[in-house]
Amino acid sequence: SLEGIAVRVIDGDTFAFSALRIRICGIEAPDRGEQGYWQAAQALESLIKGKFVRCLPVGAGSVCDSRSKIFNRNRVVAQCFVDGTDIAASMVQSGNACDWMKFSGGAYPGGCQK
Repeated sequence: SLEGIAVRVIDGDTFAFSALRIRICGIEAPDRGEQGYWQAAQALESLIKGKFVRCLPVGAGSVCDSRSKIFNRNRVVAQCFVDGTDIAASMVQSGNACDWMKFSGGAYPGGCQK
């Protein structure tokens, strides 16, 4: 697993441990310039910034195993947790991201789906 303090949030589904960027697997949040971008980025920031985060990269037991590549645009794709809570599930439940069924296998129901 990958572990560390989340130091920077890029958008609603990407953050960084110092130089290592993580793409949260199984969800899709609005990108810069899209409606909802700032809300999603703020939601992720309030959830993880400055906190200890543990991530399971694709291939190490994540919900996206065998559905996603390990790397995407110089980011490690991983299922991540803060205080034992699945970050992707929290983002979908709060309405700030959609379950990306192609990669999650439907692991995050209850919100929108992509």
